Amino acid sequence: MSTIHRPSNALPDFSSYEEEAAFWDTHSTEDFPDEWEPVAWEIDEVRSRFILRAEVGASSFQQVRRLASAQGISTDELTHRWVLEGLARAEENVPAGSANG
Repeated sequence: MSTIHRPSNALPDFSSYEEEAAFWDTHSTEDFPDEWEPVAWEIDEVRSRFILRAEVGASSFQQVRRLASAQGISTDELTHRWVLEGLARAEENVPAGSANG
């Protein structure tokens, strides 16, 4: 059986993820340029979800918590619903043909 000879700049065979992690703690991928192949991939920069922040006083926050708890949902879910409901109502009041921004 023949033995595969690897040049000194070839990646070693690792016996565990821990061994490989320790190796990469002290090495760079740039040390092994012949070990890598280019890949084509795209990054979708279009976000589908965003986080809004609103500051409210302590009594308002406690009220939101109480109302959410009464409905069996989180404060995040309740405020999410309120934003969507408010946006729907606001859209009803926008004249047709108005610019969106």
